[in-house]
Amino acid sequence: YDVFKDLAPITLVVINPQILVVHPSLPVRSVNDLIKLAKAKPGQINYGSVGPGSPQHMGMELLKSMAGINLVHIPYKGTPQATTDLISGQVTMMFANTLSVLPSVRSQRLRALAVTTRARSPALPDVPTVAESGLAGFDVSSWAGVVAPAATPKPVIAKLHREITGVLKEPALNARLSAEGAPPVGSTPDEFSRFMQGELVKWAAAVKQSGARID
Repeated sequence: YDVFKDLAPITLVVINPQILVVHPSLPVRSVNDLIKLAKAKPGQINYGSVGPGSPQHMGMELLKSMAGINLVHIPYKGTPQATTDLISGQVTMMFANTLSVLPSVRSQRLRALAVTTRARSPALPDVPTVAESGLAGFDVSSWAGVVAPAATPKPVIAKLHREITGVLKEPALNARLSAEGAPPVGSTPDEFSRFMQGELVKWAAAVKQSGARID
């Protein structure tokens, strides 16, 4: 299917940042420290992901490209195993979903270097963004939105948009999502369409540059 021909955007619900986390044994406390170390030790530092082509994998490939560094990819089959091996030091770093590593960051079993989105995470307000840390324009996230079949009448799209964005404004839900590092968005259909178009362009370029394959 064609996302832009076959689906009608309704609203972007949440943007969930990833967190660049490292095992405490890695002697870095910032993205700049990491880049310097990686350039001094090309191909000697590894990173985990939840599988080839995953947001964690592609986000790190984008960071590698922008920073001009060489890191070794260690793919896993899912978040639990990847996170467990990161905590134990089997891999040294990873881009991870906020919820999956937040307890370990707070208990200092992992060190958070940066947030991947343009804005800081409300769950970790003292952790800078990757863009703030020297890689201007870096913006990586997991996100969720609502779409309908392309033939859905516009009045139905408008009603769905009103109802969904109304729910997203409810204080309890807003507070819950914000505490988990994913504050609700509630964009217009046009804004959501432009967002998806930008994501398609960005990740198509990242996949091509990285040579990533799913075999």
